[in-house]
Amino acid sequence: MPPSKLMNVALVGLGFGAEFIPICQKHPQANVYAICQRNEEKLNA
Repeated sequence: MPPSKLMNVALVGLGFGAEFIPICQKHPQANVYAICQRNEEKLNA
């Protein structure tokens, strides 16, 4: 993928998947587009 292109990333389920949020945020070609969690408290934490 060319360096100027961003890939939108959606993370579903924030159990172990929450560990990937900072990794995706730091990746130069990733745009954290959406996150999904059934428990609103965990989503907002």
